[in-house]
Amino acid sequence: MLHFCGFHYGKKTFTVEVPKQILESRNLDIIYRFIQGVFDTDGCLAFKKRKGSGYREVHTKRHTLPEICLSCCSKNLRDGICKLLIQTGIGFAFSERIPSGGRNKIFRLYSGGDHNLLVWMANISFKNTTKLNRFFIWRMHGFCPSGLNISQQRQILSGNKDPNEFYGDNLQLSGEKHNVIALRQIARLGVIGIPIPKN
Repeated sequence: MLHFCGFHYGKKTFTVEVPKQILESRNLDIIYRFIQGVFDTDGCLAFKKRKGSGYREVHTKRHTLPEICLSCCSKNLRDGICKLLIQTGIGFAFSERIPSGGRNKIFRLYSGGDHNLLVWMANISFKNTTKLNRFFIWRMHGFCPSGLNISQQRQILSGNKDPNEFYGDNLQLSGEKHNVIALRQIARLGVIGIPIPKN
């Protein structure tokens, strides 16, 4: 689909950009599918530990904070995706940095927080299995350990492994206790007919 919309085969690291017909589209279904395609291949869904004195222990010792991000060498691609996200209502921020060793500048786009992830999953979602599994683990337990391989993800989702085992502490809380905000948001979205992927 991306090639059909204007993404060219071959080397495109520095020149790729959102095709004009996508940028000018007012069809959210087209915009959602385009964003999904980009993030399935080049994006990332990660979970971080929250920092600060105002959080409960579980949030500072478990990876409870979701972040969807895209890092690329094309400023035009990053900026184009930002313009599309404005139409979706999903909050985001962006930055750029020059890596050490004189490598090319990296342009980054990221959307963090429980609410943004849930809106993303309700409208855009992922088809990438690894990213979907991370979301399902977070939805089930309220956190998702970093660095899980696909086998470990499947063991957790099947109930054969406790994700707390990936941490060197004795903190044991049920998902409902430390994911209350996300669970309430999921319930509210369900009431108004907006489904969140379950499996």
